[in-house]
Formats: sequence, C-alpha cells, structure tokens
Amino acid sequence: MAHRRRITDNGLVMFVAGNDLCRSRLGISIGRACGCAVQRNRIKRLFRESFRLIQNDIEPGFDYLFIISPKWKLLGQKRPETRTKRLSMGEVKDIMLGVIKRAVK
Repeated sequence: MAHRRRITDNGLVMFVAGNDLCRSRLGISIGRACGCAVQRNRIKRLFRESFRLIQNDIEPGFDYLFIISPKWKLLGQKRPETRTKRLSMGEVKDIMLGVIKRAVK
C-alpha cells in the first residue's frame, strides 16, 4: 500500500493500490463503534457481495481497502439497531462502484 490513493465519501474511506495480479482484491475494516458484531458482519457481507457483483465492471489489478467509520452517512442514525437495517445491497453497490470509478480514473 506504499503507492496508494485515498478517496473519501462522507465518512467512508477507500484506499486503492495496484497489484501484480490479474484480479482485484477487497479489504474491509470496520470498528466496534459501528454497532454490535451482528451489525458489523452484515455490513461486511453487503460489501463483499457488492464487490462480487461489480467485479466485471471495474478494472482488474487493484487492491481496495474500505474503512467504514460510524460517521458514514448511511450509518448516521442515532439508534444502532436501525443503522444496518436500512442499508440495502443496491445502495452499497452504487456507492462502491462510484468510489472505485473515481479512484481508478
């Protein structure tokens, strides 16, 4: 990650770095402040599945590290149990694709 690029989107931070592989890889970091283990794991599952769905739409050969903070606009509700319930696969997929396209251009 020495030659990386940092992109932010309302509390969601993504680092991009090139790799020598013919495929892209995903890393996810999410802290305890984003909710209990069940909520954090749901967010990670949404990100993994979204990445799997958009792999054909993005350029291969990059490593993507997403750092999710509680300040992310989609986690901004006050009640923790309703934070992750309002996240949908479509929202996460669109946000990921937009951030990745901005970073790799």
